[in-house]
Amino acid sequence: MRGTDLPVLHTHDDLITELRMLTARRAGLVADRTRTINRLHQQLIAVCPALERVAQLTQDRGWVVLLTRYLQEHTTWAQTLHNEFRHVLGPLCRRDILVVAAASAIGEECLFRGALMQHIIQAMPGPLGIMLGLVGSALLFSLLHIGPGSRFVPWTLSALVMGLALGGLLLLTGDLLAPIAVHFTVNLLNLSDIVRRELPTRTALA
Repeated sequence: MRGTDLPVLHTHDDLITELRMLTARRAGLVADRTRTINRLHQQLIAVCPALERVAQLTQDRGWVVLLTRYLQEHTTWAQTLHNEFRHVLGPLCRRDILVVAAASAIGEECLFRGALMQHIIQAMPGPLGIMLGLVGSALLFSLLHIGPGSRFVPWTLSALVMGLALGGLLLLTGDLLAPIAVHFTVNLLNLSDIVRRELPTRTALA
């Protein structure tokens, strides 16, 4: 039985009309974001077909980015690092984010995976050369990601892990475009999140 405090709504009421408009707008925003993500996915796969098979972005749902989001929600150092980068980067528009993400991904992958790692492997054929090329390029890649202060140490360590993963991706695919595409995607999503919001630290929440 309906309570007496619940009014009867009719289809011509202003409240119903407003709710329909808000619902339609929300559905439109979701559809637009979905189209944008699908378009980016298709562009990445068009550049490097092996990316779908090796990185499995659609199945793993971007494990690197998901791990970053989890750490941001549960660790103080990740929250502090996020806000530090937000302060250093300042306000960036979408075009700036795309340029920074693309330039760093292409430049770093061409240098560390395309040149350094391949040079070591060619200079020392065999498993030892592959191991030295993979680890050596990842170590130098992580040294490039040293920030001012101990609070940036997790960033350096994460760069080491990413360097190993991107180098392994190159070895698996034999195509430099694969690590470039993954690097660009991670940069694009993380930069967009850093610019979009500032995280409250645990001390601030307390």
